[in-house]
Amino acid sequence: LSLVAGAPYSFGRYAEDLKTVARLSQSRMAILGIAYDFGLYLAQPFTGTFFDTFGTPITAATAALCIGAGFGALALVLRHTEGLGATDRADEGMGTSWEALLAACFFVTGMGSSLINMAG
Repeated sequence: LSLVAGAPYSFGRYAEDLKTVARLSQSRMAILGIAYDFGLYLAQPFTGTFFDTFGTPITAATAALCIGAGFGALALVLRHTEGLGATDRADEGMGTSWEALLAACFFVTGMGSSLINMAG
C-alpha cells in the first residue's frame, strides 16, 4: 500500500523523462504536477467519505482502479501520440488538448493515491 500511496511523491523521479518524451516545457510539466497534487489533496473530502461509507477493501480496490487507469491512460497517450502535435520547437509540446488529457491522467492517479492513503 505504501508504495502506491507514495506515487505522487515520485513524480520528480520520472518528470524529466516525461518532459523529453512529450516535448513539454518546464512550466507545462509543473502544470501536470499540480494536476497530480489536486487529485491527491482536493479529493480528500470525497475519499474520506468514500472510505467511511465503503470501508477498506472497496476503497483499496477503487484506488487500484484509479491508479491503474491513470497510469495506463498516461502510457497509452504517450505511446499513441508520440510526435503528434509536436513541432520543430521543443517548447511547443504536444498541444493543449493532449496536455489536458495528460493532466486528467495525473488527476485520476492522484485521486487513487488519496484513496489508498485512506485505506492504508
